[in-house]
Amino acid sequence: MLARVGGDDHRLVITVHHILVDGWSMPLLVGDLLALYATDGDASGLPPVRPYRAYLKWLKEQDAPAAEAAWRGALAGVEEATLVAEPDPARTPVRPGVRSLELSEEATARLTAAARRLGTTPSTLIQCAWGLLVGGLTGRRDVLFGLTVSGRPDEIPGVESMLGLFITTVPVRLSVRNEETVEGCSAASATSRTPSWPTTTWGCASSASRATRASYSTPSSSSRTTRWTRRRARPSPPGCG
Repeated sequence: MLARVGGDDHRLVITVHHILVDGWSMPLLVGDLLALYATDGDASGLPPVRPYRAYLKWLKEQDAPAAEAAWRGALAGVEEATLVAEPDPARTPVRPGVRSLELSEEATARLTAAARRLGTTPSTLIQCAWGLLVGGLTGRRDVLFGLTVSGRPDEIPGVESMLGLFITTVPVRLSVRNEETVEGCSAASATSRTPSWPTTTWGCASSASRATRASYSTPSSSSRTTRWTRRRARPSPPGCG
């Protein structure tokens, strides 16, 4: 819906179910709509993209038993979810809250420099900081939390320009020690038992419910780094770290 809010000021309102597109896809979708609007509906200038069925085909070809075995090894010994608050049937249900924090340019530069010095990524440092926080809140040394990932496999050419639902959440398990630092946690994460891609395609729900006896209801975190590249003058969207 295109709404005029005054003079030459307009608002484009798009409503779409999350099962159709994820956050990465939205800038691509809007970019195509604006390009079509500018050319009066002429799609000849839009770059070709791979259809979503290419991802579904790739997903079907993955080794699910191997992924399950990898997750069973990664989550061995986990008996329960990492909860920051004990379940209370008498507690009044409320909608989950969302807290967002946008780092300043200076803080981002320091984070990037620290990641480079430690030979890791900013996303890994954020995960470690989150794991230490959850460990401190729960008094546990072995914590499990969810991590939102883009879910776009590098094995599929052109996956960065595909529209569809790719985003997923996978469990991250961190073992922390007393007075652990983010730097020490980062070093330990290099030998973490968390499976790597493509076993993450097995999914968070399957990973937790079938690989362990724990219910998966843990705090989760996500980080996002904005990336812009030129591909026929169309920017790529922000990716999940």
